[in-house]
Amino acid sequence: MKVLYITNYDTMGGANHCLCEMSLYMQRYHNVEPYILVPSGGTIEAKLKPYGIKFIFHTFRISAVDENIKYKPFRKLTRKIMRYKEFYAVLDMIDRQGLTFDLVHTNTSITDIGLFLAKKWGVPHVWHFREILKDGYPLEYVWGKREFTQKLLQSSQIITISEALAKRIEGYSLKINNIQIYDGVEIRPPYVKKYCEGGIVHFCMVGMIYEQKNQMDAVKACKVLVSRGYTDFSLTIIGPTQGDYYHKILNYIKEAQLNPYICFTGYQSDVGSVLEHMDVGIMATNNEAFGRVTVEYMSNYMPVIGARSGATPELVSFMNLLYEVNHIEELANRMIYCIDHRNEMQNIGRQARKVSETYTVKNNCEQIWAVYQEILKNKQDFANNR
Repeated sequence: MKVLYITNYDTMGGANHCLCEMSLYMQRYHNVEPYILVPSGGTIEAKLKPYGIKFIFHTFRISAVDENIKYKPFRKLTRKIMRYKEFYAVLDMIDRQGLTFDLVHTNTSITDIGLFLAKKWGVPHVWHFREILKDGYPLEYVWGKREFTQKLLQSSQIITISEALAKRIEGYSLKINNIQIYDGVEIRPPYVKKYCEGGIVHFCMVGMIYEQKNQMDAVKACKVLVSRGYTDFSLTIIGPTQGDYYHKILNYIKEAQLNPYICFTGYQSDVGSVLEHMDVGIMATNNEAFGRVTVEYMSNYMPVIGARSGATPELVSFMNLLYEVNHIEELANRMIYCIDHRNEMQNIGRQARKVSETYTVKNNCEQIWAVYQEILKNKQDFANNR
């Protein structure tokens, strides 16, 4: 089977981590020949090319605009028109190469180029929804609700990565062929976890440093802890250190005299080696569509303090450590609870590890493979009965 996978960016964010794991698994265990359509070369090419996975490079615009952009109605209209010029250019390039595919799998909700190509070739289209726009990302689709609903209905299968996201998609029409499949994560091999090294509780946050991730909430919660007399803790923030939001956090830390308690590691290629020395993960993101980082915390025997938003409660509600987004005092109370109940937190961490083992790459990919098989079987049955 030859499958064209589509991604709208070339670096190793969460969606592309999933794409890499999926394409490698399908190649290795189901004899799929994966091709990846990507706007340009980058770290995803460097990661997959050694395994013989083929790439198609061509610029194409996403089907969304910044929700705060000036002249938004006009920009939506021009984006709708201009992207089709690029879509046809991609189609022409692939056809001239003589490539044919059995199925097209779009790995993001913010482009419909996969549906366009699949319709032109007469093959099934799988549309993998991994984002919650507006609430989770400051983007807005160029389509209206009616047009978007038609695009959803024209896809052979919609895949959503959490119940929270499934509810959003199913709100467009009950007729949409949607299946909810949690993402898979590479689970770390078992190891003996040492908690509270140095006698302090090590909190951490992993991810891009920007407003939607709400690192500032955790920093402000640290100020509350200090004001209440707690000094036996630290907060480690793991992620690229750049941008206005990062500098805003730095200024706050300096003004609040929190430097002894908070550190930034910058980007880490091996996050797991850092998480081995962390005790509690914090997932503060608004409307997280799934939360690979959350599962990585759990895989490292860590309880997770999570925002009561998006898919996070689906993953961690059994820990009883949820809080309302942007409620600093409630977040601080959850952190204090972890400091005051260290033995209980260790027990929760071990339970979290067991739960994390259900979110494997194998479980995820086998469910997706079953989707492929069902789609192609139905297509063949339809052809045989014509």
